[in-house]
Amino acid sequence: MWDMYRSITKQFFRKADGVVVMYDITTEESFTAVRQWLTSVKDCQMTFYECSACSGYNVVESMVHLARILKEQEDQEKEKTVHLVSIHSEKKRSCC
Repeated sequence: MWDMYRSITKQFFRKADGVVVMYDITTEESFTAVRQWLTSVKDCQMTFYECSACSGYNVVESMVHLARILKEQEDQEKEKTVHLVSIHSEKKRSCC
């Protein structure tokens, strides 16, 4: 089953800003399959959170952390855009 998704994941991960990889610690097949998924995203910086969907342990914290990282990345991209626009505007004014 995992191989069926593997071909599309590499293309998807190239464009993704964040990835969440989950596995069932009680199922060995699920746990070992994570290695294959992680090799697909190995170029990204990774933060590991141990969470439990059953108890809710660390689920909110890990998602909030991911959201903060994505927000920071978005803010940096917006800042670059604003900077480029202002440089372009200044060049137009000084040309005459």
